[in-house]
Amino acid sequence: MIIIGAILMALPEFGFNITPIAAVAGLASLAFGFGAQHLVRDLINGFFVIVEDQFVVGETVRIGGVVGRVEHLTLRRTVVRDIQGALVSIPNGEISKSRISAGIGASSLWISCCLPAARLTPHSRRWNACPENSERILHGLQFLLTDRVSSESNRLGRAA
Repeated sequence: MIIIGAILMALPEFGFNITPIAAVAGLASLAFGFGAQHLVRDLINGFFVIVEDQFVVGETVRIGGVVGRVEHLTLRRTVVRDIQGALVSIPNGEISKSRISAGIGASSLWISCCLPAARLTPHSRRWNACPENSERILHGLQFLLTDRVSSESNRLGRAA
């Protein structure tokens, strides 16, 4: 830094105009400052998320329009796995602007149990086509999941 300053002070002595260089340096520092503003905001908000225990890894949260389980939490961002299984990265600066609901549980979690028809044997196709068989399986699993079980499309549901 000192060397660059010394060079800039020496250039006018040799007849070079440093005004354009100073203007470019000023604009570059301004752009860098605006870019760093978001990074600093994310870091400060991440610090408060961690220190205040607003939510922790493994907890189910609703941040803005995203509902899912917190997979990873850093000072810069929070990674949430939504109900469809997609990983959503949310900058911690955006979290401060959003409404947060932590520990909400899975109000409706649906698991699809379907196999490609080509992989089913003829016997299993007949067995699967009978609605009573689906009901038997679903009632057997009901104690694991919940109060809502449906045989339509082999969907298991949990209502909190």
